[in-house]
Amino acid sequence: MLFVIKINAQQKPKNLTTHQHQLDSILNAYKTNNKLDSFAILAHDASVEYYKKRDFDKAILYAKKEVNLGQNVLDTLTYKKSIYQLGYFYYLNKNYSQSIKNLKKVIDSFDIDITTYKSYCQIARNYNKLGDFYQAINYYKKGLSKKTILKTSTLIDYYNDLAIIYYNIGTENSLKEQFKLLKKMDTLISITNPNYNRIQRLDNAYANYYNSNITFNYNKSKLYYLKILSNATKHKDSSFISISCANLGLLFNKKKNDSAYYFLKKGIKYAKPNESSNLYFNLAEYFYINEQYTESLNYLHKVLLQSNILNIDSSYAHVPKIKDLTYAIDRPFIINTLKDKTKNFLKLHEASNDRNYLELALKNITLADHLITTSRENSFEDKSKLVWQEAASELYMLAVKTCFKSNKPKDAFYFIEKNKALLLLDNISDNRIKSNIAVSILQEEQNFKNKISASENKLNNNPSEESKDNYNNLKIEYSNFIGSLKENYPEYYSSKQPVIIATIESVKNNLDSNTTILEYILNKNEGYLLAISKNDTQLLELNEVTNLGDQINAYLKLTRQPIISNKQLNNYKKLSNKLHNILFPFKNKNILKNKLLIIPDYTLQNLPFESLKNNTKYLIEDYELSYAYSISFLITNKKLKRETDNSFLGFAPQTFNYDKLQDLPRSNIEVQLINQELNGTIFLDSSATKTNFLSKIKDSKIIHLSTHANANDSISPWIAFKNEKLYLNELYTIKNQAELVVLNACNSSLGQISAGEGVFSLARGFFYSGANSVISSLWNVNDKSNSEITTSFYSNLKDGKTKSASLRQAKLDYLKTHSLSETSPYYWSSLILIGDNSSIRLKNNTLNYIILSILLLMLLFFCLKKIK
Repeated sequence: MLFVIKINAQQKPKNLTTHQHQLDSILNAYKTNNKLDSFAILAHDASVEYYKKRDFDKAILYAKKEVNLGQNVLDTLTYKKSIYQLGYFYYLNKNYSQSIKNLKKVIDSFDIDITTYKSYCQIARNYNKLGDFYQAINYYKKGLSKKTILKTSTLIDYYNDLAIIYYNIGTENSLKEQFKLLKKMDTLISITNPNYNRIQRLDNAYANYYNSNITFNYNKSKLYYLKILSNATKHKDSSFISISCANLGLLFNKKKNDSAYYFLKKGIKYAKPNESSNLYFNLAEYFYINEQYTESLNYLHKVLLQSNILNIDSSYAHVPKIKDLTYAIDRPFIINTLKDKTKNFLKLHEASNDRNYLELALKNITLADHLITTSRENSFEDKSKLVWQEAASELYMLAVKTCFKSNKPKDAFYFIEKNKALLLLDNISDNRIKSNIAVSILQEEQNFKNKISASENKLNNNPSEESKDNYNNLKIEYSNFIGSLKENYPEYYSSKQPVIIATIESVKNNLDSNTTILEYILNKNEGYLLAISKNDTQLLELNEVTNLGDQINAYLKLTRQPIISNKQLNNYKKLSNKLHNILFPFKNKNILKNKLLIIPDYTLQNLPFESLKNNTKYLIEDYELSYAYSISFLITNKKLKRETDNSFLGFAPQTFNYDKLQDLPRSNIEVQLINQELNGTIFLDSSATKTNFLSKIKDSKIIHLSTHANANDSISPWIAFKNEKLYLNELYTIKNQAELVVLNACNSSLGQISAGEGVFSLARGFFYSGANSVISSLWNVNDKSNSEITTSFYSNLKDGKTKSASLRQAKLDYLKTHSLSETSPYYWSSLILIGDNSSIRLKNNTLNYIILSILLLMLLFFCLKKIK
């Protein structure tokens, strides 16, 4: 990575870095005598010497002296390489922001050559260290877009770095990308002179791939690790011996194989000082599996002792302060260590009932939460933030478990909220404070988003090299654009604050006496419910969680079709009551008021709670229900200023001329009936185009779409208009000011579930673009029943009822006017209200006519009186 400039104009002094004072004197003499060429040579050589001694502070000092001479002294190529080298030294010194700044100067200020593309890849390394993994991927892809100009050895190194990022992200798609890169590395190594270190790294990457939870293959992983160990032993390579032993320990831990202990202890013998963290971490896991929790804690604390944390003592009970983490290295590793310490403290509490262990657990959780929060905030790419949010999900479950054992429901509220829709909350909070930026700049940002969205759609449909390059270029250009805002609008960025999590006190103070909040946190193995009313708070543990996912899937299978047989009915009643008892584990139900605000999690996000039965009655018969992504999001989103002129905007593309979409004969009638109530603007059939929708969406209080949709599409969720589809990623680029969006379309509440963030559905897309509330569907809706319910809903809404009261009454009216299989939840429970539940002030034409009539009568009265 280092450029060595060979200039023979003058013999450099010997032992450059032995006596820094002498070195500085010579440099000052060169400068005084205007021998700037000699000054440049000596400063450069000194920086290289200090780099070789790994004294990066001084390497940076002398590299800056060379760079500061500028192009008045240095030729263009030398100047460019000196800036690159300074950026590289900053990277080694862990000053990633300064490294990126210098490397971007290399890219922006000079003609494109090999150093330009190496700068992209070096920037990628910086973003990876900052935890912005997807931004790192963007830059790697740009740097590797001209592979032919890079040396094969350099290309292999970059492929390896990128493969590690994909492995650390750990999703199914990222692991596929990792495997593709490993195959490319394999090919390149085979056609060049095989290098021991590269072969070892490649084999280690393959072993790690097969050791991943998603692509786990015990035998293949073991075979690769043992091969690496054997080769390392032959070469007397202590580094790879310790690495392979650490990884074998991790692998054997997964199988609870005692061989883990042997290899981990062996690895520690060969590890260099302060390079045993992985070995200690895996050894701690071995002791945790074997229920030796104190030993586990001792080794986890050894990990922290090697993490460059200030003022840390040797006791595993010691919890570092936030300020002592300033220079800490490998934050993801520290987070996992703190998380595992928490698990051990909880186990010690279970064994001893000593509440001090709970306090220690909570302190470690708080510290890990801080690290995750700062890492999220430092990430530019939303996908990188999601990686951090998913990593935090297990931590927040541990936090709630600790709060439950400590009887601290108020603290539990904070951690449950941190586990829900933070990215969405961050996005709308960001939009609120952009009013300080010029409209033209905001429009430029919008143009970027539109281009990226269009490029993403093109890439999904045609993943050619050209479309990939175009997409990566746009992402990098957009990143640079946002970076320029930080310099040009510092008042905006200084006003940016971390997302604000509501406090339970403020929530209770503003909660009406008729409402109860039911907020869930759930994973495959455990779950909790926090119930909040005006005067009461209860944190409850859910039972039988391990089978809950299967039971919900079985329940949804029943509710997503008409119940036409006694067997189906009996199965439904039995399963419905069972789910009700699991999800409502109250000994005393006095906390449950008339209105229930449900914040679901995990598999509960696809469940219509109103269809659950408490003995013989549906839940909707006793309660008025609405849903939210989180309380903090609900509060923040409600504060957005919304001003519209049009009361109602309706779209009903009855027929379609693409993708063999079926006709929707009732959609036109439905929208026309609603419009008779609300007197807005409607677009039917041929006029219900995507273009008209995009041009009208910004200025309507209520938006109603009666059409096809699909949230299970392999590319992206979409909504169908007359001429073409609107994709979810496009929703993120537009704005609306709607008090309510009604998606009378199939599956519009469904989507990919991301741990700790929620469902990426069409409903979420409308919230992102500005909606205050959304009514959407959980499955393929029945056209006839849905039309009845939505028409009735609007009639209730016009009468002044709240949104949830209007929807509840519409569903109850449907149940009263239908019988037998037509009362199956399939027909009426698919539509749910998400978001704000207030009523909507609508223009009442009847009232206007009455007022106008009274005014005319008064005018007539005065006219007659005047005549008399």
